[in-house]
Amino acid sequence: MAKAFQVLSEHWRKLCLAVLPLGCAVVAFLVYTKSALLPPCLFNQWTGLLCPGCGMTRASHSLLHGEIAAGFAYNPLGVVLLPALLYGVGQELIAWAWEKPEWRLRLGARLPLIMAILVIGFGILRNLPGFDFLRP
Repeated sequence: MAKAFQVLSEHWRKLCLAVLPLGCAVVAFLVYTKSALLPPCLFNQWTGLLCPGCGMTRASHSLLHGEIAAGFAYNPLGVVLLPALLYGVGQELIAWAWEKPEWRLRLGARLPLIMAILVIGFGILRNLPGFDFLRP
């Protein structure tokens, strides 16, 4: 039983390590700014408001094509936080794949709270009048 779990775990690790570059390739080459491949934002459809992630796929597409200003126009907070997110996820996946727990990030207890406040505050601000520059 333990051997079967270990083999399954190994396949999951390889799959997880392949997902990040594959996702970047899909966004870079298959997604366009107004693509029918993407589902619409359900939060936006149901409420008419912009969620903190609205415009992030288009921003990622722009960043992958070297268009930093366009990416920033679609989702400024996402463009600022995306490199940190990719680094953190990549570091965690590598530590998990090579079974090196000492390689994992040590974030501390306050960082998730600070990130949550930033994202929720950004979501609120981009829907208020006078903050049109935060809208995609």
